[in-house]
Amino acid sequence: MDFNESSPKKRYNSNATGYFVDEKFTKDAFLGLSESEIWTKFREGNEAAFVHIYEKYFSTLFSYAHRFCQQRESVKDHIQDMFVDLRKNKKRLGDTTSIKFYLFSSLRHRILRNESRKPLFVSTSDNLDNYDFEAIISPEQKFINNQMNKKIKEILTKNISRLSTRQKEAIMYYYYEGFSYDQVSRLMGFSKVKYARTLIYRSIKQMKENIKVSEIICLYMVLLFI
Repeated sequence: MDFNESSPKKRYNSNATGYFVDEKFTKDAFLGLSESEIWTKFREGNEAAFVHIYEKYFSTLFSYAHRFCQQRESVKDHIQDMFVDLRKNKKRLGDTTSIKFYLFSSLRHRILRNESRKPLFVSTSDNLDNYDFEAIISPEQKFINNQMNKKIKEILTKNISRLSTRQKEAIMYYYYEGFSYDQVSRLMGFSKVKYARTLIYRSIKQMKENIKVSEIICLYMVLLFI
């Protein structure tokens, strides 16, 4: 099966995939449906729903996976294998009201499990930060969408990069991906929601303590003109 991050429709309409979705099925067919309804259609065997989910979330998943793994081919392999397994086991999958959260959770688990087997991957049981996570603020992120806001991106990226791996991950989930404290907690394997809330609070506090006065003034001046 050949996956290419730039052309999802071809990936799933080619003979190499082993199945075909009629061209009349487009993303418009799912307008007005909730995430739960689309997911249910996929679990019931609706191939158009499967393609819709893949096309809608592939770019987001690629950017997300790239935070853990810098090798583009490995990233594509992880995403490909995840979707193959999801499709193969669709009837055994649980319900969800957030497809994005379900996919993030599945992909994170797969990456950390598979990458930990590689020699260069840090894996010590007594170290909570036993994996890499890049704090990358992409152009698609909210409020980082014009020339003036590049300075904000620069300042935020620099200060986020000073945080621990788990701090960076929690910040990105909550503030940039829009996940709730409960979702952050489940994604990161915390036993209680309060642990996610505390981690995020302490991360923001640390960023405030680290940010320079000149950077605060710069942010203030930029925000005046947004």
